[in-house]
Amino acid sequence: MPNTHSLKKKVVIIGGGITGLAAAWHLQSYSEEALEITLIEAAPFLGGKMHTRTLQKDGASFIIDAGPESFVTRKPEAWQLAQELGLDGQIVNPGSETRNMYVLDEGTVKKIPLSPPAFVTSDLLSLRGKARMILEPFIPAKRDDEDESLAGFVTRRLGREALDKMLGPVLAGIYNTSP
Repeated sequence: MPNTHSLKKKVVIIGGGITGLAAAWHLQSYSEEALEITLIEAAPFLGGKMHTRTLQKDGASFIIDAGPESFVTRKPEAWQLAQELGLDGQIVNPGSETRNMYVLDEGTVKKIPLSPPAFVTSDLLSLRGKARMILEPFIPAKRDDEDESLAGFVTRRLGREALDKMLGPVLAGIYNTSP
């Protein structure tokens, strides 16, 4: 009869996204028991929705981080995990999380206008879309207590174009969800 105390417990983690990878790392690092961990991932790469790609456009090189909160620098847990994994020396601090934000608009990389002059000269939004955003202070407040999705709120306050071309893509990149 085998000694059950010497047998490793088997753990199967389904999904090699950030959650599955973090779970496997945590179990391996902090479990007091010997574990046999199996990670199952359908995609040909690990990381799930999180990945980094380099895009060449007009002689410039853009690093594109995709995924929910790819690395939000204001979250101390992300820094701690990077340090524990020995990756802290490889992190490129973007400076400000709102500096140099771009979206892909119909196959073209466009900078999100974050200042009034940039907003006026940007070709990301049409003249009609810009006018709709400028009218936001004159939009009446919601009068009922019904739940409202983020998409509904942004469309009501800033217009559909602002949702589709600016806020939707940015929020999808941060939270990996549809507004």
